[in-house]
Amino acid sequence: MRGSLDSPPIIVRTDRRKALLHLAVGLSFALTAWMVARAHPRSDGWAWSVMAIFGALAAGSLWELIWPGRLIIDRDGFRQSDLWRRRRWSWSEARHFRPASNRFYHFVGFDQAHDASLGRNAIDGLNQDWELPPPALAALLNQARRRWSGSGG
Repeated sequence: MRGSLDSPPIIVRTDRRKALLHLAVGLSFALTAWMVARAHPRSDGWAWSVMAIFGALAAGSLWELIWPGRLIIDRDGFRQSDLWRRRRWSWSEARHFRPASNRFYHFVGFDQAHDASLGRNAIDGLNQDWELPPPALAALLNQARRRWSGSGG
């Protein structure tokens, strides 16, 4: 992590150790599927499918190792850029950052500004696998919002 609340912008990168772990898993499954295809020619279609899926995982992980995703936090808001997407939020659009999880991973969730079509606040989240664990990242985002937006929360 670079920068601080006193010296913005704050730049948080994706965790390269996790990307390395994902790369190792992807390559090992792709290699295993290749060995199965060579040993059992009838399983060739299945093995090629598994190789393609885990090969794509390995390629994405390699990309993250070379060009890690970034979460940039500054006076205007925060933006996330990674392999697949670029997103930006102002401090008026996001509040109440908190650790969240689903069945597969932990991440930082937050409330977006009121969505009239839903009749409530929309909930959004940041990608997982940042250098900071979700509780620490949520606390940092809440501190930044309080400092730079002039409001709590």
